[in-house]
Amino acid sequence: MAKPSPLDAQRAKLFEAAKKFIAAHGFGARALHAAAVKIGMDAGRAELLFPDPGRDLWRYFFATVQTEWHPALARAVATEQKIRHKIHAGVTSRLAILAKYDGIERQAVKFAARPGNAALAAKFLYQICDDIWHAAGDTSTDWNFYTKRGLLAGVYTSTLFFWLNDHTDDYADTAEFLSRRIEGVLQIGKIKADLQHYLSLVPDALKLAAKMRKAA
Repeated sequence: MAKPSPLDAQRAKLFEAAKKFIAAHGFGARALHAAAVKIGMDAGRAELLFPDPGRDLWRYFFATVQTEWHPALARAVATEQKIRHKIHAGVTSRLAILAKYDGIERQAVKFAARPGNAALAAKFLYQICDDIWHAAGDTSTDWNFYTKRGLLAGVYTSTLFFWLNDHTDDYADTAEFLSRRIEGVLQIGKIKADLQHYLSLVPDALKLAAKMRKAA
């Protein structure tokens, strides 16, 4: 494994200091500057490390979660046999990582909803769905590739919003909600034959998948 460069090390230290400020104030210059003050870093240096504070901190947060999540995703999916169970395990494994960053993830959802952030949000969402399907063993290359990711995008986002408001032990209600959503749109190994019915549950899923693919 390559040794982190000095810039990478400084960026990691700055982001670590920024976590509590992001949770409190959101992604942006306010959190970045507060973190710089905390670790005694010059504001100009901080802006060099994260030139676009909002989006760059958001990108760094997403990459951090991805790095932690991928090993957990592989382990979670490996213990399941059925596709629907693999998808369930993939989503819940990610939520388990996000639970450690609850405040930051709430700010990430708000930041994603801002005008101008749609393309980057779509790219992140596409990557999450693609990672889950690949981990589940999907090898499709035809229209099913886009359909599966579009439908999973609807499942994932609706489950994420439910999870953010779930106060049950171990997010039990979220697990049940996710199971219902998966049963609503997926069948073992393929999308159900009556595609139009299931697309009505996730409006414009194909368009969303195409946009995510383009953004990636």
